[in-house]
Amino acid sequence: MKEEEKQEILRSRPEVKENWDPEYGDRETQFVIIGSDLNKEEITKALDQCLLNSEEIDTDWTKLNEPYQWQLAKV
Repeated sequence: MKEEEKQEILRSRPEVKENWDPEYGDRETQFVIIGSDLNKEEITKALDQCLLNSEEIDTDWTKLNEPYQWQLAKV
């Protein structure tokens, strides 16, 4: 991300500064689950298993197998 883009985001949305990552920028994501009698620990554990680690983020994703039959358009 260009420095001027970063500064514009931080200027226009100061609330993202707390969670700003120097490499990836705005890292704030909110995910809401609404229900009754939910097991927060089980849900949190299952969702945490979905997170990528640094090695997975840096992987060349174009070399991964496509699990779907449809193809995304390359930009």
